[in-house]
Amino acid sequence: MNLGLIVEGSKDVATYHHWIRKIRSDISTLQTRQCTRKVKTKFIGFLKEFALNPAWQVQKAIVIADSDCNRPDTIEDSLTNRLEGSMPHFPVHIIAIRCKLETWLLADQNAINEVAQRRGKPHQLGRIEGSLEAKDADRRFRLALTTVGLPADDTVYSQVAELSNIDVIRQRCPQFRQFEQIVRAC
Repeated sequence: MNLGLIVEGSKDVATYHHWIRKIRSDISTLQTRQCTRKVKTKFIGFLKEFALNPAWQVQKAIVIADSDCNRPDTIEDSLTNRLEGSMPHFPVHIIAIRCKLETWLLADQNAINEVAQRRGKPHQLGRIEGSLEAKDADRRFRLALTTVGLPADDTVYSQVAELSNIDVIRQRCPQFRQFEQIVRAC
């Protein structure tokens, strides 16, 4: 299946495709577009781009936005309302992540440690305690990376997502289940 993916930033581009492919092994092509934090104003244009280019043969699309710990349903409703009247010929699924992408990256410290180890970093991170679905998830993730000597760049985000165990993420971050359901529904 060919899937269109619309996300906020470059770190989202580097990360989400790993989780989507872990959830759905039948995704053959993943066309990804970055909205540079302007999902509300840009996502319809990208959906039209997917629909108008027959070479991509996008069959379904997912639009992902961070809620920054605001009510995800409010953001999802707003995006869905903007979509009305502009529906492409394929199904579109919209999800607002409860807080931020980094929430899910924090869930599996073993993935962070593995990236550090592969890069020859001697430090190891212990389990990150407490609720991960918090406004400061991005700060906490950057601090975790600093602790093990890793930069907070797109490559590290991608590697952590690639090595992460989605069972661990699902267990530690209940909203990840909703993401999985949307990916499976595509």
